[in-house]
Amino acid sequence: MVKTSDKFIKRAIMSQIKNRLKPGRVAVIYGPRRVGKTTLLHNFLEEYDGKYKLYNGEDLETQKIFTVQSAAKYQSLLRGLDLLVIDEAQKIENIGLNLKLIVDTVEGLNIIAADRLHLIWRNMSANRSREENGIIRFFRCRNWN
Repeated sequence: MVKTSDKFIKRAIMSQIKNRLKPGRVAVIYGPRRVGKTTLLHNFLEEYDGKYKLYNGEDLETQKIFTVQSAAKYQSLLRGLDLLVIDEAQKIENIGLNLKLIVDTVEGLNIIAADRLHLIWRNMSANRSREENGIIRFFRCRNWN
């Protein structure tokens, strides 16, 4: 049985993620292994109304897609999407630079990246603060199921 307080916490975190989504920013959810980042993403996407695409950075095809620095490729691939989600983003070489390229060239796209090592925001533009990039730090908490 899920307690009322657990539902409230879950709803508050989902609301925080939704509020951080803004085109031109990358919302990064990061924290140690096994804290529930992936489960949080799946729960968020179950409630998301827009058109989205979820990629997993551990997948070799995903790594191939997001290691190529090609604005034209990203514009074509992501056309019509409201939201791009990349789980295990730290597994993708140069992901910070390529997310910046996506932000700069694909208009109107919201982006969430889950990162175990919080390497993404380290590689984002030095001109932007974590808040401007929409960083959400996710710590160990209760199971999201």
